[in-house]
Amino acid sequence: MLLDRVINGQLDGAHMLAATIGYGTEARISPPFSMDLNGNGLPVHPISALALKPMIKKYRAAVFKGIGVPVITDYEIWKNNLEKVFGISAKFTEDNPNTVLALTKALIRATKWLDENDNAHCAEAVEIMVRS
Repeated sequence: MLLDRVINGQLDGAHMLAATIGYGTEARISPPFSMDLNGNGLPVHPISALALKPMIKKYRAAVFKGIGVPVITDYEIWKNNLEKVFGISAKFTEDNPNTVLALTKALIRATKWLDENDNAHCAEAVEIMVRS
């Protein structure tokens, strides 16, 4: 797990689930950058059909390939929660504050680049990420 590799010093930082930071560990992780907000839908079971009726009507047109629909999003449970972050060991953050600042600025620039022009750069980003 990436969190474990940051904790034991194999990595200075990594993409990780926000919920895992410190959960069941003595991890000292600094997450300077959130990689998403409100990105999850929660399928809850069992659910009364009566409770689902308004949601089914609402999402019927958004169903992709007839596979399913979101019952509720995490935004409806906890607005602006962090789900994935770039976490850096606290030691690295303390020892290298300028590097952490530069890295955070680079991540912000990269996300702006990905979002601009209605996500026009996504194909190029995929090509970059699959390089060896």
